[in-house]
Amino acid sequence: MSLAGDKRGEFFYRRRYLLWLILAINLLSSIYGYYWYRWQFEATPWTLWFFTPDCPWAATLMAVALGIFLFFDKKETWFQFLTYTILIKYGFWTVFVFTLYWARGGQNHSGDYIMLCLSHLGMLAEGLLFISFVRQKPWLWWLAAGWSAVDIYFDYYYPIRIMGRAAYGTYPYLPNDAHRSIILVMTIGITVCYLLVAFFVSWRHLRSTQCKIRGNKPKSHHH
Repeated sequence: MSLAGDKRGEFFYRRRYLLWLILAINLLSSIYGYYWYRWQFEATPWTLWFFTPDCPWAATLMAVALGIFLFFDKKETWFQFLTYTILIKYGFWTVFVFTLYWARGGQNHSGDYIMLCLSHLGMLAEGLLFISFVRQKPWLWWLAAGWSAVDIYFDYYYPIRIMGRAAYGTYPYLPNDAHRSIILVMTIGITVCYLLVAFFVSWRHLRSTQCKIRGNKPKSHHH
């Protein structure tokens, strides 16, 4: 974690009222999100509900992550790190989906669509901000990439039956389902980015360890 990240983290963690405000916003957003998903819940087998409301679930996790700090003074658990990567993924995912829809001639410019796009832009910023406060441990990035891959499988490839017909995946209803293939490629791209970061952080950690080992070797004396 950089010195700048330390200073930003101190700014937020010392102002608990800001964290309580962010927690409340995430909690209220998740409640609205579960309501927004009500039709998809109705059509999806209950055994897959855990993988259905991606964005509301991410907001709920963020509320819990902040609660872990506010109640237990912990800010670098694996749960919190994973939560931040999930926020980044689904914040970016939603902004991409609506931007693609409007760029391809989508005519729905309702307040709901604009609000969803802006709120998820906030989710993306939130994830990027808080992940900059924590140490970049290699295994945490591997965990994030692994979870993202599992989520892709359930969102796009897991065979299910919806309203009596065969379908694949629990991905959120899209403004235009014709964009599914492009969105799938983008989603896989996010997971690949997490893998690349995992490789990079692992390589950097390995190099740092090797340098420390070399630095600690006793110097030989020549007579």
